[in-house]
Amino acid sequence: METLKLVQVTPESLAEIVKNAVSSELERFSDLFKKSESDSEYLTREEVCKRLKISKGTLNNRSRSGEIPSHKVGRRVLYRNCEVQEYINGQKRMSYGE
Repeated sequence: METLKLVQVTPESLAEIVKNAVSSELERFSDLFKKSESDSEYLTREEVCKRLKISKGTLNNRSRSGEIPSHKVGRRVLYRNCEVQEYINGQKRMSYGE
């Protein structure tokens, strides 16, 4: 059975303890958010075509086949930067025969 210890703490000390704990958790969460935020940056069709050096028709075909995932946002078709990068990495592996 666990023993419970009660400690007498002033309101100011308690406030400081809570402040430090919350601050460290928010900092950790903020770092995670920054990493995922850069991964989820969206690219336009033109940006993806330029990066992959392909035509819009080829991009449409690869999107329809599921090779490059696309996302409809309103009337626009956008591509997540991280998904395009995964596609590029997959193409490099295929060209090197891995």
